[in-house]
Amino acid sequence: MSDGMTDLAHSTRDHLSREQFLKALLDHMGSGGQTSTEEEAANSAIPYLGSLGLTVAEDPVRTARSFIRILLVGNKDAWVRLLAFTLSNDQTWYFDRLKSFSPFKDQILLWVRRSLRRLEIVSAHDLEKFLDSRAETHHAPVLGESAVDQLLVLSACQISSAHEIKRKP
Repeated sequence: MSDGMTDLAHSTRDHLSREQFLKALLDHMGSGGQTSTEEEAANSAIPYLGSLGLTVAEDPVRTARSFIRILLVGNKDAWVRLLAFTLSNDQTWYFDRLKSFSPFKDQILLWVRRSLRRLEIVSAHDLEKFLDSRAETHHAPVLGESAVDQLLVLSACQISSAHEIKRKP
């Protein structure tokens, strides 16, 4: 059991580490994928590979570099994982900037959780920004194993695709 000060220190350190990863990744994307910025982005990504739904076999740096390279070529599944990671960690500033490099840059993303009878809006950040107002977020009860998280891609006021957010169990 830990005290409040220890928990706060851990939380602050984790928040700063996530920001370092997202900033390094943003710098790398902004550089057009130069190898000089890839190393920092890959090294800072290592603690978050599991949160991004990646399985690390032997070499975490290699896994991180591979993930970053597939982002650069526009792999939609990788972008869904990254953008969901930013939203789930309340990093909307990075979401907005990283999204501009993604294959979803001209679309509105809405993160929803679907179960048998319910649809819960997990994050309407992009839609809220688009509408320039605060939409009410609807919360359903805890949904358990049958819930599916998706990032919906909206184009011209219709859903053009849905991508399941894969997470490492």
